[in-house]
Amino acid sequence: MSTSAPMENTNQRAQSSMREQGDGAPVVSHTQRTTLIGEESHPSGPHGSSGKPFTVHIEMDIVQLVLTLASFLTRTWRLGWPRAVVFDELHFSKFSSLYLKNTFFFDVHPPLGKLLLALTGQYAGFEGSINIERIGQEFPSVVPVEMMRACPAILGSLLVPLVYQICVEAGMSRYSAAIAGTLVLLDNALIVQSRFMLMEGILIFFSMVAILSFLKFRNCTNVKYVGGFTLLLLIVLVARDFWILLDDKSKSDGGLATLTKGQPVEVAFGSQITLRHTENVGLGGGAASQAGRHPCWLHSHAHMYPVRYPDKRGSSHQQQVTCYVFKDINNWWLVKHPGRQSLLVDDPPVSVKHGDIVQLVHGITSRALNTHDVAAPLTPNNQEVSCYINYNVSMPAQDLWRVDIVNRESDDEKWQTIKSQVRLIHVNTSTALKTTGKQLPEWGFHQLEVSADRLVQQTATLWNVEEHRYTQVKPDGQEVDLQQADLIPLQPTHLSFWAKMYELQMKMLINHQDAKLEHKYSSGPWDWPFSKRNIAYWMSPKDNSQIHLLGNLAVWGTSTMAVVCYMILIAWYLLRRQRALFDIPEDQWRHLWFLGELFVGGYFLHYFPFFMCDRTLFLHHYLPAVPYKVLALVALGDHLYSTASRNSVLYQTIKFGSVVLISAAVYNFLSLMVFTFASHSPTQQQLEDLTWIATWDFLYH
Repeated sequence: MSTSAPMENTNQRAQSSMREQGDGAPVVSHTQRTTLIGEESHPSGPHGSSGKPFTVHIEMDIVQLVLTLASFLTRTWRLGWPRAVVFDELHFSKFSSLYLKNTFFFDVHPPLGKLLLALTGQYAGFEGSINIERIGQEFPSVVPVEMMRACPAILGSLLVPLVYQICVEAGMSRYSAAIAGTLVLLDNALIVQSRFMLMEGILIFFSMVAILSFLKFRNCTNVKYVGGFTLLLLIVLVARDFWILLDDKSKSDGGLATLTKGQPVEVAFGSQITLRHTENVGLGGGAASQAGRHPCWLHSHAHMYPVRYPDKRGSSHQQQVTCYVFKDINNWWLVKHPGRQSLLVDDPPVSVKHGDIVQLVHGITSRALNTHDVAAPLTPNNQEVSCYINYNVSMPAQDLWRVDIVNRESDDEKWQTIKSQVRLIHVNTSTALKTTGKQLPEWGFHQLEVSADRLVQQTATLWNVEEHRYTQVKPDGQEVDLQQADLIPLQPTHLSFWAKMYELQMKMLINHQDAKLEHKYSSGPWDWPFSKRNIAYWMSPKDNSQIHLLGNLAVWGTSTMAVVCYMILIAWYLLRRQRALFDIPEDQWRHLWFLGELFVGGYFLHYFPFFMCDRTLFLHHYLPAVPYKVLALVALGDHLYSTASRNSVLYQTIKFGSVVLISAAVYNFLSLMVFTFASHSPTQQQLEDLTWIATWDFLYH
């Protein structure tokens, strides 16, 4: 909004409101004039000769507006479908619920995306109560699925106008900006990743905001900086107040240190513990493998062993016990005295010593650890380990384990956190709890097999307590409920903000939670640029409706080739310039070089590091690189279009090629839409027809 000059100036601006930048598409501007209440138009007036005291100028880019509306439509249509866990929503919805319950947990990834999900859930009245165990499981009715998915959907929708505006700020034509926005709009992979409680859509949004902010700042060469002094003053004052708050320990004791330090040293009856295998296991090659070794924790979850294995052997069909390479709330166990009903730690605590008999009760499912004369799933010469007794204090003790402290200095040594290496010997069968390092199939969620072996003296049977707390009582004096146990130890360590920050960042850098596990839909960086692999995100239990992460082949293939062509063009110009042959003006050369640094460089920085990753990778890891290669594509086309003569073959080819590209992208989008929105149930023949690449793997009942 601005104050108008005389009417004839306004008319001149209105007449010039249709304009083009470069050879691009027109920007449609509408000029609207308004009059103050109580004023009429006169040849002359108190505010000037025009008779119009104020004039409002509104410039509206119709193309950008249409692209934005279409983006919101594709990202938010049927947002509540399916009302089931889709891919990594299994993890991120749990993380968000832990934030809402003020429960600390360690996450190797930055928390902003999960905090935003938690914020939207809290706004919708969600209190964090959630119990989901597998992909495809229906969300409980208390979870506001649409609202929590709306956060990444809205940010993902804004990606289209962001890319459009980045092109404009980068000095490209509106025609090029429209192409870039359309290609991002039609990419099936970006749509899918934005429609669910997943992180990449949020990450890409902030990445593009940063690029746009940089370009705007770079273009502000004539900014008046006086007004910025107030902003600088406010930043300084806020920083000062925040610095003062850091020393106020009444505000927060949170941080990783509350779980890793200050915890009770001696394990007692009533302790809650996590048991970590003392030696890292080699995934995919058994415990003896030296490649890809990772820590794992004794784990259980509310899923049963299959009734029969593929080799026709039967199982106990009891609750699975595994070794899990991620820290998880299902890794917690309660050390119970077999002869007592109480779950609480005595005052003073009764420490567990070498040779003592204990029961291990799984904290979440309240079932006791057991082994029996049933063959283990992958190691038939070992016994199966399971949880099968619903814990009830009135039942006699049945699942007993003897604590054997291996590195003890005396026979009455107490079981200690971290320090003690223990073997858990099953009393009835004299077998020792161990992990084989073998990876369970899909029914076991690709976690590691735990068994009981009669060969006790081996390193695979050694465990130690990594995290430890004492079971507490509620304020009303009642015993604690295992399923709602407080996750904060009784004696947290008070560390400074910087000490907490340093420890957390170091743990995030060196932690190996993203272990290299076999997965049906895992892929490598070579598979990504042309979307050679897909990921099954969800499938209906009733029909063939399914959701897959798939890139738009027209968008991904063309933009990948454009990145290569951009580098070839730069190399060609460099060789020509070395011989004093300057094909383009200096300003165009600097502009081409700058956009190459920004877009091609940004692409490789988001892509090449994955070649050095020793972890399981998926197609969604590539998504942050996709907008950069689309921007590189349109930057290349914009340069060639602006430098070619109007009657040249190159000029006509670029115009025709852009139409073909958009048409192909639309065709790809519409064809693969069945996997983007799960809009209907395709037949087996339709699935086979849509398998355009042999490595794509779709599902059917």
